[in-house]
Amino acid sequence: MLTDSELKKLSSETVNGRTRYSAAGVHAAAMKKHGGEAGLMQAKSNAVLFSKKVDGKTLEEHRRALGDVCKYNINVEKWCIAARCHCVTTCHPDVWRALVVPNADSVTPAGEFSELSTPVIVASVSRHANLIFGATKLTGGTRMGSWHADKMELVYLPPTRELRIWWTMGY
Repeated sequence: MLTDSELKKLSSETVNGRTRYSAAGVHAAAMKKHGGEAGLMQAKSNAVLFSKKVDGKTLEEHRRALGDVCKYNINVEKWCIAARCHCVTTCHPDVWRALVVPNADSVTPAGEFSELSTPVIVASVSRHANLIFGATKLTGGTRMGSWHADKMELVYLPPTRELRIWWTMGY
């Protein structure tokens, strides 16, 4: 749960060309990074979730792909963001369930859905959009100012696996 740069700060010893860290030091650094035991457990569960394979890719790869589609459609002009805040992509139903549903403010219809019997699902997202798409994927700007996606509506069509993403940009 620590990056290489965080590990370099810890005391270590080299044995047979391998760097070894004390377990207590690594655990203490991880606790500090994640804000205690609850944060560390949440980080571990997120790591397990994002390593899950769906349709041949990890959930993290799907998240990055969705974020790339959004980022491609955020166009910065000289003084502002262009008014094209919409994109269309495909999304596997398991990716929808794992990424969007837990992080959405509201999902209609609530509960379970079926690819065959549910024609449309709409999710409203404002607070946790960065968990679905990635924080850096929903921003744009110049030295004159920067903007980020603040409110999003995701329209998902399970029979065709089409995902329509609409958002507004704010400071």
